[in-house]
This record gives sequence, structure tokens and C-alpha cells, in this order.
Amino acid sequence: MRLTSSQNSLIQHVLDAIDQLLAEVETPTEPASRFDLEEVWYRVRPEQMAALSSLAAAGALMRVTHLLLSRPVSPSPEKRLQEWNDLSELTKEAGRSAYRAALILADPECAVPSGC
Repeated sequence: MRLTSSQNSLIQHVLDAIDQLLAEVETPTEPASRFDLEEVWYRVRPEQMAALSSLAAAGALMRVTHLLLSRPVSPSPEKRLQEWNDLSELTKEAGRSAYRAALILADPECAVPSGC
């Protein structure tokens, strides 16, 4: 399927909006490693961590959608393999981010103040 310029613009607008939201939402800045940052933030601000993870998943899925809908009809075997690998990586990124949000939201201790 070939995207019209209007459809392409809409997808790009959504991607830009997600990227802007990710940039504007407060992110952790303290501990040395990313894992430490996520662990600290999970305990201190689980809602915000879940929101960031959900936004990251949405952005990755929109990129998957964009790639799928704008693929050439007959790409070369090398191009097809590269696109397929890109789609696989983006889909895994989306899944991991969505799973992270689900884990946070499934933790009943996070539902109460100072519970995590």
C-alpha cells in the first residue's frame, strides 16, 4: 500500500507529537545507570514511568505502521531483509516498553502512595 502525502503527514504528525511528549515529560536524572534510574523512578513515580513506557511503545508501533504502509511494492531482497529486520527491532522495542508499563500498572503496591 502506498501512503498518500496526506496520510504520510498524519503519521509524521503523530510521531512528532509522541517525540515531543517524551521530551517534555519529566525524566529521571540521578543514578549512574539507566537500570538504576528506572528502578528509582519506578518506586518514586510509577504513574509517570508507566506513561513514558506507554508513549515509547506507541511511538515504536507508529514507526512500524509507517514502515509497513510505505514499503515499496517490489523491494530488492537486501532492502526487504533490512526493512524486515528494522520492523522486528521496532516491534520488540514496542513490546518491551508496553510490557514495562504493564508490570508497573499490575503492581498493586504502586496504587497506594509510597507503596512501591
